[in-house]
Formats: sequence, structure tokens, C-alpha cells
Amino acid sequence: MIQQNKDLLAPLRELLAEETAPETSPVAPSRPPDRRILPVPILTVPATEVVAGLPLTIALHLPQSEPRPFVKLWVKDCQTRTVVDGPRWLADFKRRGPELWEATTQITLPLGLLEVVFEAIAIDLETQQESRKTSVVKPVIPPTLEPLD
Repeated sequence: MIQQNKDLLAPLRELLAEETAPETSPVAPSRPPDRRILPVPILTVPATEVVAGLPLTIALHLPQSEPRPFVKLWVKDCQTRTVVDGPRWLADFKRRGPELWEATTQITLPLGLLEVVFEAIAIDLETQQESRKTSVVKPVIPPTLEPLD
């Protein structure tokens, strides 16, 4: 009985094989797209204390490259590993010297944080290629409280 079912399916298999057979015309082998190495962003967080609730200016630097990539920046709470700011897309880079681009942004961290990590990657929007991630860990101090009278 099983042998008879195999024989019944043979014409169907032959028909499917004919429909899915590759064409005999020569096709040029596909080349992988040229992949360039994206520069890793240089994240500059001021050396002063990071105070919760106060604006903080963050600078991102990239070595000059063409096309100029975008940078994605976010801030995570080290204790809970949740994103507390961002992600932000930085694209407005200004030339700083002959071989460096710079973009700045202001971040205000919420109250209640003890330590944060600033993280950034460069992304080529055309190819969706990403650079390696850069990280800077900083302790956060609460704002000074008014003295009680």
C-alpha cells in the first residue's frame, strides 16, 4: 500500500522539479557589498559631577568619514538597566579641526539615580551598518537641598 502511494506521487514530484529547476543561463555571482568600518564615536561627558535634575552637555566626536554616519545616544540606569534618556539621534555634526566632527546635546537626568552609563553607536543609514558601542559610566549625585529654617 505504501509503495503504491509513492508511485502516485512520482508525477507530482517530477512536475514540481521542472517548475523549480534553475535556469541554464549564466548568472554573474553576487558580490557582497563593500563594507567599510564605521568609526566608533568618542563620548565626552564632563569630568565634573553629574547632578540629577540639572542640564548636562554631552559631546560626541567622530573621525571624519564619508558619508558621515548618524550617532545614536542613550543613557541607562546601572541599577535597573532601564533606559532613562533616549535614544537620541545626532546628525548635526560640525567640523572640529581637519579630521574631526563634533555634535553636542543636553541631557537632564531624572532624580533618584545613583549611577548611569552613557552609550553611543555610529550608524550608516544607507547600509544599516553599526559601529562598536562606546560607554562611559558616571556616578550621579542628588541636587543640593535648601536648608530647613
